[in-house]
Formats: sequence, structure tokens, C-alpha cells
Amino acid sequence: MKESLHRAFVLGFGKIGFAFLIGIFVPLFLATGLVRDEMERGTLHYIMGKPIARAEILAYRLLGYIALVWPYVTVLILITAIVTGFLAPSDSIFRFHDMSAWLGVLLASWLVMLAYGTIFCTLGVVSPKFGLWIAIGFGVWEFAMAMISLGAPNFPLTWLSVSHWGIEIINCTSVLAYPDQSYLIEIANMNNDWGSEAALAGFYSPPSVIAGSPFASLLISVLVLVLFTVFALFIGQSSLKRKELN
Repeated sequence: MKESLHRAFVLGFGKIGFAFLIGIFVPLFLATGLVRDEMERGTLHYIMGKPIARAEILAYRLLGYIALVWPYVTVLILITAIVTGFLAPSDSIFRFHDMSAWLGVLLASWLVMLAYGTIFCTLGVVSPKFGLWIAIGFGVWEFAMAMISLGAPNFPLTWLSVSHWGIEIINCTSVLAYPDQSYLIEIANMNNDWGSEAALAGFYSPPSVIAGSPFASLLISVLVLVLFTVFALFIGQSSLKRKELN
């Protein structure tokens, strides 16, 4: 029972706490105004006066954003991994085999924050006046898709969301870290241990991209999030090039 509850905590906290809540709210408030605020204040043309291409300005702002948020989420996940590593049920003082699962949470958080940051920054460039409201609406969509992904990861509509692919990365790495997940759920079910079985089954899902191949599903999930980022960056740079500055 303790093992099931511990794994449920790792997966649930990783998916909802880090990959989604921190992964979307930090970019929402930090990235939306990376360029938009300069445009609204009318100070962007001072930056444009320097020998820097407009497209590069957006990329440099995003690099600064990454330099801030990636270390932040890394420290949070590292602290959580260390604390749970000492408190979790284990035959040794520290539970080292959880670290691969936390590395999956870290990878998912990095890529999700990168994708969300690029998307929100682009929304601020495309529509300086309504960009924040559009970003909030997009966040509601992502929340709905994240909840559906937890319960029905094979639902096709969720594949259009960033949150689904972040959750999918954690699903893949959890299978690599805990290859006996399905067996543990079956044992809890056979013993009528409904509490721990429901907790673990509620947050655990096998990879949905390529069944039976967590590593291939992991690579595809990473690629999709990178493509989300590149596509949003392309739109943002193209929009910034065409903007008329005050």
C-alpha cells in the first residue's frame, strides 16, 4: 500500500503540480509580456535601433525567460525528489530508483514551460491588447485537455494540446522507472486495496503514442513539444517583422 501511494504521489505531483500548474502559470505571467510590454510602452523602437534583427529580439527574450524559469523549476523538483527520496518506503536510507521518474518530470516541465512560454509570448506579439486574455482562454483549454489526458490519454483531441505531451513524457519515464506498475495495480486490486489501487491507477497511464514502447513514445513526445515551440516562434517572429512601431 505504501509503495502504491508513494508512486501515486510522484506521478500525481509531477503531472499536475510541476508539468501543468507550474508549467503553465509561470509562463502565463512571465512570458506573455516579454515583447508586448515594450510594444505597449512604445519603447520597442529603441531596441530596434540597435543592430539586431526583429526576429532575434524575440529569440533573445525567450532565452532570458528560459534562463530564469528552468533553474527555478529544477530547484523545486530537486528539493521534492530529495525529500521524498528520504521519506519514501525503501530498503535503504535513500530511494535512488525514483530519480529516473523525477528526471522525466524535469524534462516534461522544461519542455512544457518552453512551449507555453513561446506560445504566450507570441500571443502578446500578435495581439498586444488582447494577448493576455487569449492566453488565459488557451490556459482553460489546456486545463481541460490535461484533465482528459489523465482519465482518457487515448482521446484524440488531447493530442492537440501541450499538456497532453508533457503528461505523456511522465507516463513514458514512469514505465521506464517502474516497469512493474501494471502488476502492482493488479495486486492491489486482487487484495481489495481500493485506496492505493485507485490512487495509483488514477495517475498512471501506459504510453499512448506507441503501445509497448515507452522509449519511442518518449522521443515522439519530446519532438512534438519542440515542434509546438518552433511553430509558435516562427509565427511570433513573422508577426513582429510586420508590426508597425509607434
